[in-house]
Amino acid sequence: MRPLIRLLLTALVPLLLAGCSTVHSFFFEELDRQEMRISVDAAFFHGPNPPTASDQQEMLELCLGKRRPGNLDGFRISEAAIICASRGSLERSDELFSLAVQRSSDMDRRRIMLNQIIQWHRQGSGIRDQDLSPVLTDLSHTRALQLVEELQNRKQDYLVDRIYSFMIPRSSGVALADVLLQKGLYEYSMGRSSLAVAALQKTLELREDYEAHLILGRIYHEARDYDRASLHLEKAYASKKEPETAFLLARLEFSRKNSAVALDWIKKADEKNARVVELHGLILLSLDAGANPEPLLSSIGYSDSNPVCLQENRPFLENLELCSVSNVYRLLSPIRGRARIMRSWFGTTNPWNRKATVPYGKRQY
Repeated sequence: MRPLIRLLLTALVPLLLAGCSTVHSFFFEELDRQEMRISVDAAFFHGPNPPTASDQQEMLELCLGKRRPGNLDGFRISEAAIICASRGSLERSDELFSLAVQRSSDMDRRRIMLNQIIQWHRQGSGIRDQDLSPVLTDLSHTRALQLVEELQNRKQDYLVDRIYSFMIPRSSGVALADVLLQKGLYEYSMGRSSLAVAALQKTLELREDYEAHLILGRIYHEARDYDRASLHLEKAYASKKEPETAFLLARLEFSRKNSAVALDWIKKADEKNARVVELHGLILLSLDAGANPEPLLSSIGYSDSNPVCLQENRPFLENLELCSVSNVYRLLSPIRGRARIMRSWFGTTNPWNRKATVPYGKRQY
């Protein structure tokens, strides 16, 4: 019996070891693939051509020291540094970031510096002024704000806040007004209205600005501070007679129940816009519950352009199918929009019986 067991063990052990080796290799190869995917993370800055699978393998080998940088550009070396950091090789990552910075120039050099700062923040490090100084030194405020906008698009909100905190005390005059304006717009987009108001008010102390008045008008309207909202929106319209501003003023006066004034403003807005048509109808009904705003619907059309329908790298049949669906949707969209507006006006899409619609128009039902 013992010789038989020994024979079985002799035959099975190599097989088990080979199987374990295969599992071991597969596990680490999959781990490498997962770590290499960070090289295309949209939170970082990249070159014009995203790395392919073979590029990612080369960057991993560069991180591991199995190949030389050769003629790789700054962004490729930066992506290798990001892979290194994700593997925990922070010293090697810093070495590659330094090399990437040396091989880059102008704005790309600063974007790679920001990649390193983003990576530091991911590792739990704080962002100090001395980290930001090399990025922003000797850079005009307009180009610095361009970098900030690119960071906003990458959802690097903590870094954006730190850069604004770095730039504001170091700016003055026109540059300070530009920085405060962009910060105000950013804070408003983030839903931080109090910070947006503070930044935009300081902008207006330095110079008059259409966008600052417009956003302040929106914020004060949302807060139901109608007097301040009216003040800023009227100043915005005085500086630039935009249809959108006229619409906001009409909506404001309608909220204040000044329907006659709202009617004057809505006539200056874009009559092809569905929101304008809907508000125009509501204003007419508030002035006269028996009014018929349906003729306003005829001004709503559909766009004849479809720029994203056809794509060169897409098969012909797929292009044909997607374009057909897109065109049908564009034709049906105004119809759905009209139906929604009718329900907003009358509570139904078939307001043939005016006796049923008048109470809804008066909001008495």
